Amino acid sequence: MNAPSHSRILRRSLTLLLLGLLWRCAAIQAPPGGPKDTEPPQLVSVDPPNESTGVTTHRFRFQFSEYLLEESLTDGIQVFPRMDPPPEVQYEEDGFQIYLPGDYRPNQTYVLTLTRNIRDEHQVPLAEDIQYAFSTGAAIDHGSIRGRVYSRKPAAVHVWKTDSLRDSVYFTFPDYVRLCREDGSFQLGYLSPGGYVLLAVEKTGAGMPLKPASVAYGLPHRLLIRVDSAAVGPFHLRLQKDPVPLYALEATRFSGWTEIRFNRKPVPLPDIRSIDQVPVPAVPDPRDSLQILLTGNPPDTLLIAYRDSHTQQLSLPATPARDTTAVQLRSPDTPLRLSPEKGKGPAVDLIFSKPLAPLSPADLPLVYRSADTTLFETLVSQTSPVTVTIRPFTDWEPDSRYFIRARGERLLALDSTRYQDSL
Repeated sequence: MNAPSHSRILRRSLTLLLLGLLWRCAAIQAPPGGPKDTEPPQLVSVDPPNESTGVTTHRFRFQFSEYLLEESLTDGIQVFPRMDPPPEVQYEEDGFQIYLPGDYRPNQTYVLTLTRNIRDEHQVPLAEDIQYAFSTGAAIDHGSIRGRVYSRKPAAVHVWKTDSLRDSVYFTFPDYVRLCREDGSFQLGYLSPGGYVLLAVEKTGAGMPLKPASVAYGLPHRLLIRVDSAAVGPFHLRLQKDPVPLYALEATRFSGWTEIRFNRKPVPLPDIRSIDQVPVPAVPDPRDSLQILLTGNPPDTLLIAYRDSHTQQLSLPATPARDTTAVQLRSPDTPLRLSPEKGKGPAVDLIFSKPLAPLSPADLPLVYRSADTTLFETLVSQTSPVTVTIRPFTDWEPDSRYFIRARGERLLALDSTRYQDSL
């Protein structure tokens, strides 16, 4: 074997040296030295400018001070009021363009929110949410709601525009969403005049219908908020997974009585008064555990005070609802089986479909023994507008059958309809 020549060894050494230099040049390495970039990206310009009016374009361009992380734009841009179809985003080196493909509402102020989900290429997020507004009309709405959410977790607020208060609204997609700052404070601007409903949720539930079993939430002391051209608030909300506070959903006025329906069983009964602080009597409705009954002609506007100190103003319909159906026995189902109890029990409650006019002793139902049709001595009283309660004067007799008799024409409802047959 011949020994390798000096020239061959030299060529091999030069080849290895060149490969090493090329590898060092091609390798991706962090630049040596220099401070870490912690400066949030800054919005440099917007076209059209913020708060433009009479806008017809559907394309908007946002320019930033540095490159943004393209994938952060997916969840970082929101449009309110919500539009369908959703916005389309086109990434550019120094920013992005937003295209709104949906139709515009006339004279509507729209808000594009750039959230802190948007980050630069060094993973530094925006310092805070950026709100950009434009109007399809001649003016920008400047109403706003401000407040603070108290929570150990990041939070957001949902807002719906509505003139009525129904708990079902919390379980729909919100019209507006605002992420809270690190201290829990928030301000949602560019709102048109009208009524609004506010809800605070954990950030994980932001922008979605409320799911009480999975996210904590909170409500302000005033459930229906009126907004004009100025800021209203501050509203303080605390996140918790307790039930939503008790409040009235709606009222239905009939000829002679009014029904008020709540979001949950109204226990204890709230205190109801007129605007002039005159008490308005109310009783539970045995037909529906979520309702209470007001008899007579209550005032058009009620003030409802709840045990947890929050209050609610409720307007009654001006025109009574029409219900021409005859009075019916809602419960109990017949035949009813009783287990006799010592001490004049159990009582039997006859619940009717409508509130009855006050019954005189002659109008009250009577109880008879089925065996010989003789009168069985009972204590009968009208215990609520829809309830007649029957108790035995002594005790129900074991292994006995009874029937109840009343003249239908004497069972008169407050709207003057009658029981359709004899009871």
